[in-house]
Amino acid sequence: MFDQLRSFFKFEMKVQPKTGFLIASGSDPIDPTFPDISFVRTPYFGMDSPVPFIPGSSFKGVVRATSESMLLGLGKYVCDLSDRKKTCSYQSKMSTRDPKEKIYSGSCFACRLFGSNVVGSVIRYEDFFPFQKPEDWESIDLSAHTVVRNGIQIQRSTGSVASKALFNFESIDLPFYGGITMKNPELWQIGLFLNAIRLFNSGLQRLGHSKSRGMGKVQIEFEKLTIISVKPSTISLTDYNGSFRTKDLPLPSEIVEMGEVQDQLLWEITWEGDTVEQVLGYLLDQANPALREVR
Repeated sequence: MFDQLRSFFKFEMKVQPKTGFLIASGSDPIDPTFPDISFVRTPYFGMDSPVPFIPGSSFKGVVRATSESMLLGLGKYVCDLSDRKKTCSYQSKMSTRDPKEKIYSGSCFACRLFGSNVVGSVIRYEDFFPFQKPEDWESIDLSAHTVVRNGIQIQRSTGSVASKALFNFESIDLPFYGGITMKNPELWQIGLFLNAIRLFNSGLQRLGHSKSRGMGKVQIEFEKLTIISVKPSTISLTDYNGSFRTKDLPLPSEIVEMGEVQDQLLWEITWEGDTVEQVLGYLLDQANPALREVR
């Protein structure tokens, strides 16, 4: 179940801001011309200056928090990562030396998907950048997509503006592109992830800085889905007990024979355009009952 590759999902996505949008750098800007709170940036190969981006850790954190809320709403057990003594590994007295099956079955539902200090994550996040290809960045005028907004601090006792409380922050309206992968997922895990994304698209969950101030509403679009599977036109999904089962899929855009890996013939199945929404709808229909019933 854990060592053998049976299915591999890659979701290629676009995050389109619908309101002001900021992933804060978390430190004072080095450049004095930058706002007090600036968008996080990172050096990128071949670029003259750092590029704004959404760190994979930022995306994973808010998706995990959203998923944990949904699991608790469904009456599923979720451990408390803020208290070491309330984590799965501490309560179950697990360690990395235990068999992988024991660690997995002893973990809460959130840790089974997102990982913990004793079990690896099924789902993995890339950084999201404001371009699909690095060469596209040369044609983008960042200043035309950047707004510096002012913020103030309100005294809760009086409802008036606090003295010297004015600050400014950066907002960028460019779309960001990146991917999320899942290795040997269970059907309910796919459903949990897709339902979390639906909450972002409905506006019930937001991403980034100043979410309570009207910022952070985004539209997340799936542009491409690639599944690597041991069988063409089907996916091999992991069951809770460690076995595998297959699901037939809607007609893909492309099927390519990849060759043998771990003595198994693998196939790359791809959906693009309208067929992506078709297969995601199919997966949700299959996954939602599994999400409610998993124990």
